[in-house]
Amino acid sequence: MDRSHASCFVLDSGTADADAILVSEAETAAASVQYQLQHGLYTCHHIKPVLVATMLRDDTSRLTQARFDGKLNKLVLHQS
Repeated sequence: MDRSHASCFVLDSGTADADAILVSEAETAAASVQYQLQHGLYTCHHIKPVLVATMLRDDTSRLTQARFDGKLNKLVLHQS
């Protein structure tokens, strides 16, 4: 079955600002999409969604939803 969703888990020693995405979250999302594109995965999908779960040093966690839109050629990030 061809499923275009990918997910990953990030452990970050920093603390999060509620209004900002961490570099580790952005890099992980970009690397996950890049892997899908370079390995020819999910070629029948224009949208490549990725879910990044982050655990932070202060015992908080959050989710980052990322998607690469092949039609717009953009990586879009949404923070929980």
